[in-house]
Amino acid sequence: MLNIWTASNRRFFTLYCVFWLALGSVYEALFMLTPNVDVYAAFITGSHVIGTAALLGVGGVLIAARTPLPQDRPFVCLSVHALGAFAYSSVWVIVIMAVRNVEIYLSAETFTFVTPPGFVIRWHLLAGTAIYATMVSGVIAFRSITRMEAERQAADLRALRAQLNPHFLFNTMHTISMLFRLEPEKAEAAMETFSDLIRYALHGDRPRLKDEGEQILVTVHDEWEIVKKYLELERLRLEDRLRVEFEIDPTAAECLIPPLTLQPLVENAVQHAAAVNENGADIKITINKNTKDLSI
Repeated sequence: MLNIWTASNRRFFTLYCVFWLALGSVYEALFMLTPNVDVYAAFITGSHVIGTAALLGVGGVLIAARTPLPQDRPFVCLSVHALGAFAYSSVWVIVIMAVRNVEIYLSAETFTFVTPPGFVIRWHLLAGTAIYATMVSGVIAFRSITRMEAERQAADLRALRAQLNPHFLFNTMHTISMLFRLEPEKAEAAMETFSDLIRYALHGDRPRLKDEGEQILVTVHDEWEIVKKYLELERLRLEDRLRVEFEIDPTAAECLIPPLTLQPLVENAVQHAAAVNENGADIKITINKNTKDLSI
């Protein structure tokens, strides 16, 4: 289903408006080529014809947004849009005729129902069908691209979850098992922290989980909380060799990011700096929010 309030869909409706402005301009330009044309009358007629089509088109877009994609249910998609094209073009012609007769009534102060020539009606029916097909094709393409992007991002997230380093898991379990012999209370706390990290990686424990369209997102605050748990576990093994300094812009805390965006970066720094150096390493983590960007 298309949620018109997401940023990507706002861009879609911006393109929708641009499409109709361009189509209206072409229509007016063709109308102006008519000999002895009244400019004002051409503008009013074009506004009625194109404006009506654009307003009716919103309904067509919403129908297309809620109809199964052709790759999912082709027969349903084709049937719905065949009926939609017929309804759109028919209603468009009826509205144009109604508006024209209202204009005649207001100017002549007498009601006379006037129907345009048959070829004009047929032309508008054909044009309406073509316009509807163009709009629906745009919506289907937009939805297909959006879904492919969401699937790609989901695959990337699965890959990130798989990157919870097996060595980290083994080392942590080994460290905890040693602690149970020496410091049971500390080992119990470490096991709880380790469980929180695993649940988070497997989607089981994500506070304030949000869904932006089809993409799963979490806040920077939630991601940072899980990074702190990861660092606690690594500090059990590396002790004072792991030195971390962090600066987090408070305004960035509620920004939405894909889960496990920050943790693999921190893990990479730990594994390739602190863990391999006898003197350890100083790791600095900075998160800032700019006007439109989040800098990590």
